[in-house]
Amino acid sequence: MRMRRLTATLPLVLGAACGSASSGAGTAAQNPLSGLSCPSPQTAPARFPTGPAADVPHPAYAQSPKPLPVDVKGETEVQFTTAVPLSIAAAFVQSAYRAAGYRIVGGDAEAHEADILWAHGNAHGKTRLSGAGCTTTWTVLALPAGTDIKDNDR
Repeated sequence: MRMRRLTATLPLVLGAACGSASSGAGTAAQNPLSGLSCPSPQTAPARFPTGPAADVPHPAYAQSPKPLPVDVKGETEVQFTTAVPLSIAAAFVQSAYRAAGYRIVGGDAEAHEADILWAHGNAHGKTRLSGAGCTTTWTVLALPAGTDIKDNDR
């Protein structure tokens, strides 16, 4: 029951969080929820660790990607930061994941964190966005087919 409700409300919550913020080159990105003005993120090529989690769409302005230890064979997890507020990161997930053929299948959102469950082909996973001010930390978990994401695992 909880997952069904989260699946139905996540697009509404993230859509409200995303508003009409823009991050054009050379301008400040405006967070519609807090009035926070952040400098535009700088695009810098970052070397992502190999594996399915690195194949999930990520912004060109991702910084310091690193693999995280995992317990399940075939599971990969990567963490990185972006110099954008949570609302801009959530907008990226909504547009870029769908454009790349990923299905948003559930999740939830709070003031400073959003969990987005996704599926793509035989893979599925979770992207957690944790935001504070003009910085968002992304944790992307990709799982092989047949492996479940437990609600309290990560």
